[in-house]
Order: sequence, then structure tokens, then C-alpha cells
Amino acid sequence: MTELHTITRDIRGLEMKFAAGNRSLELCSQMNYETEVLDLIDSQKEGAVFYDVGACEGRFAVYAALKGLRVFAFEPDERNFVYLQANCALNGLGIDRLRPFNVALGEQDRQGIIKIGQPWAGGHQKIIENPYVRKDLNFDFKETATVAIVAMDSFIAREGITSPQCMKVDIDGSERSFIEGAGATLSHSKLGALAFELEIDDPNFSWIIDRLGDAGFIESSRHAVPNEPKLFNIIYLR
Repeated sequence: MTELHTITRDIRGLEMKFAAGNRSLELCSQMNYETEVLDLIDSQKEGAVFYDVGACEGRFAVYAALKGLRVFAFEPDERNFVYLQANCALNGLGIDRLRPFNVALGEQDRQGIIKIGQPWAGGHQKIIENPYVRKDLNFDFKETATVAIVAMDSFIAREGITSPQCMKVDIDGSERSFIEGAGATLSHSKLGALAFELEIDDPNFSWIIDRLGDAGFIESSRHAVPNEPKLFNIIYLR
């Protein structure tokens, strides 16, 4: 981390602390973006298990943990993961309340490559190489790194962690790969709510919504992501 300072904010009545080392992280800490994810978290009962897949620096994961949910957060980018850990510490969250994993989610357990267009914490344009990457994610990448990729179904079994009751998924370009490795998790009767960021012109979009339908999910609402005309947070309920 460089030039680290702490920002304290009131988010829906919760005092939250954020480690901030650049302008991107400061903007993330405002939490005035994609508030439908906050609404979904707020709808869950205390003690519910929440998975944040693509947690970035952890703002939604930390919020969920402070609301009394049991949280498991998945973030492959090393820079983001450092801040995710720092934000857990700043908010007094041990692994019994928020357990972070420095992994990507995909179709099977393997090593992979993350291509990085914005090489700083809180930056965007961080894409895991896979056969299904969306056409809108063809950025001018500045660097690459090796990351661990796991299939959610086998990871849950291997780690002995609790299956989710609610999940947020924001994994640009890895959506189909994630579903291929998470069929049992998505079909589990415990999972009742899902926020999934999807691009409607993605060639895999129909396949994705069909698989979610097969798992019993019905679209509840659709929320445009600002400045991304074809990108939506879609809330699914079972």
C-alpha cells in the first residue's frame, strides 16, 4: 500500500472504515453506486451466509458482515485483496465473520492468467483469461499475473465452508465459467437470492439465464450499471 489513510463513512446507519490509498478507493468508499446490492444484503436475515464473488476491496462484503451476515469473499487480484484484508481489520472483522479468499471462480481448479488494464487497487479492467470472455472487455491491458482459479462446488467441499443463502457475482468475462463450476451451489435449496452483473449483448447471456432458470431462479429486477448501457445488475430470487 502507498499513502494509506483511513476514511470513515456512515453507510445506512453503519459506521464503516475504509483503507484508501488512491482516488479509486476513495470513490468506492462512498458506496453510492450499485445500491441494489445493499438492498439485497439488507433483505437478508441476521446470520445468513453471503458470498461476495468478485469482492474487489470488500465494500459490500464488509457491509454485509457488519449487518450480521456470515460472509465469504472471493477476490483474485492481489492489489484488491490487500485492501480487502485491510478493510476487514479496520472494521474488526475476523474470519468467523468475514473470510476472504484470494482466488478466482471458474469451471475447474487450475492456475490462470488475469489481464489487468488498470493496475491499481480499486481499478477496473481485470479479466481472467477463459474461452468465454465478453467482446466488450477487450481493453488495452498493461500487465498480467498468475492467479489461482477454483470451481465453487469443489472448493466448498474441500474447504468445508457453509453453502450460501445469498450471493453477489461481479466477475467481468468469467460468468459462464463460474456457472460451469457452480452448478450444485446454484441449485442448492439454501440459496434464495442472487445479484448477478451481466452484459446483455454477451453471446453467453441466453445460456447464463437458461442455467439460472434451470436452477429455479426467476428475475426479480434489473438495474442499469452507470455509464455501461448494456450492463445490468440482475436480481434473481428463488
